[in-house]
Amino acid sequence: MELYKSFYRKLIYRDNNLSKTNIFTTNYDLYSESALDALGVLYCNGFSGFVDRHFNPAVFNYAFAEQMELSNNKWNVIDNFIYLYKLHGSINWTESGEQSHLFNVREVQNLNEGTGERMIYPTPMKHMATLSSPYSDLFREFQKKIMQEKTVLVVVGYSFSDDHINHLIYQALTIPTFRLVVLQDENNQKIKQLKDLDDPRIWIIGGESADGSKVYYFDYVVNNILPDIDEEKIEESIEKVFKSFFKKKSE
Repeated sequence: MELYKSFYRKLIYRDNNLSKTNIFTTNYDLYSESALDALGVLYCNGFSGFVDRHFNPAVFNYAFAEQMELSNNKWNVIDNFIYLYKLHGSINWTESGEQSHLFNVREVQNLNEGTGERMIYPTPMKHMATLSSPYSDLFREFQKKIMQEKTVLVVVGYSFSDDHINHLIYQALTIPTFRLVVLQDENNQKIKQLKDLDDPRIWIIGGESADGSKVYYFDYVVNNILPDIDEEKIEESIEKVFKSFFKKKSE
């Protein structure tokens, strides 16, 4: 949990001039959601509603914004917002028999709630499952994001064992401005195939650090590769806000 909190904390403090972060994961646990909730970070996971949450892929096109000037109707998209795509489903997604929604997939807060089948993409043998919702919508979003110009896809903890995902990544490599950064065991056969392409747009990071740690493990990436939050700048910003606030109060 703390590792995920550190991961997302570092992501939300990245340069706000960059596009919003998109997280695509094949994990179906709730570590990401729990960490984001604990940090108070808003995120979009493809579901809409509050009490009764149903899958609605249209929300991936939405953004949270704050009103800057009431008089000029000026808005600014907030920085700490994450798009989370769970490509293989989630343990808290369940089939819904309700006909009042376009998509019969619910997100439940209590794992004991709901009587429908859990929406977890089970095995590579069920490849046809990706053709139905919500999987088809999630893979479409994945394809749409990585096919954009000047996209960088950073891959951590994925062994390239799912052909349906590999196919989309290989498609993206047909775009000259696409970049692929893979943190994985260099002895993995699929990684060797990528390396044999000798493509300068593909960066493969593997091996061990001086202390024997696997540099492609998630914990090493979070603690040693992702840049640290600049605490000094954050403290300076907070100090400026307080000074400005007290100055206005005294005037």
